[in-house]
Amino acid sequence: MAKELHRANIDVTPAAVSQRRAQISPETFRDVFQRFNTSCEDSGNFRSYRLLAVDGTSVNIPHNPNAPSFVQNESVPNGYNQLHLNPFYDLCNKTFYDALIQSEPQKDEIGALIGMLKRNHFSEKTIIIAGRGYESYNVMAHLLEKPNTDFLIRIKQSRSSMREVARLPMFELDCDITFIITTT
Repeated sequence: MAKELHRANIDVTPAAVSQRRAQISPETFRDVFQRFNTSCEDSGNFRSYRLLAVDGTSVNIPHNPNAPSFVQNESVPNGYNQLHLNPFYDLCNKTFYDALIQSEPQKDEIGALIGMLKRNHFSEKTIIIAGRGYESYNVMAHLLEKPNTDFLIRIKQSRSSMREVARLPMFELDCDITFIITTT
């Protein structure tokens, strides 16, 4: 940390940062993340598309029963602390495009993906590739509304709302229909 603080011309000790870290706003970390990403050269793509993968993972952190990340159940009576990381990972450039961290007990992968979609604007054609757990009509609606974005979501066939997708026939479903709309 001392080396990075020196490189950034920040005249404080690592101990001072550690002691005051609770006062650092989350926006500061997001700003550092974005500044780091702008220094990376994004040159890779797949047939003129940026490929962004999203899938959640759990990360163990030090034991603290008072933290919101504390998980305890019958199989683990002493409990543990975990965070849930939901990153957008650029497959061609091998960099993280965005990430959202949640405490494990309050994890919401669908909400995390929607949050990242809302705060990002895709200036180039992008394909979002999502793992299981992100499937929902709400996610699809947000992705369809996002300019320059196509998507591929892995879906369990037995998933409640997604069962209807598995029943669709394997041919083109678009067709023209004629109907009359009246007020009665």
